[in-house]
Amino acid sequence: MPGSSASISDATVTQTLLGKFTTTDPDTTCSVTSPVASAYEVRKVTSPANPQQPEFEVWIKITVTQASIDFSTTRPFRCR
Repeated sequence: MPGSSASISDATVTQTLLGKFTTTDPDTTCSVTSPVASAYEVRKVTSPANPQQPEFEVWIKITVTQASIDFSTTRPFRCR
């Protein structure tokens, strides 16, 4: 999920949906890797549009500064 937040500011956010993604394998599980495991959460959507392509949502769990949300150089999520 490369990219960065659309709004870069000093504002803080928590319990915020960052985005969604799908996978092509119905048995896929995804998790957050260190060192950001305490800040983000990957949630599996219970009723995806296509059951053969599971949907996942990426959420901010704790309060973070918007300017620090950057996935352009790191990949804090792992799916298998």
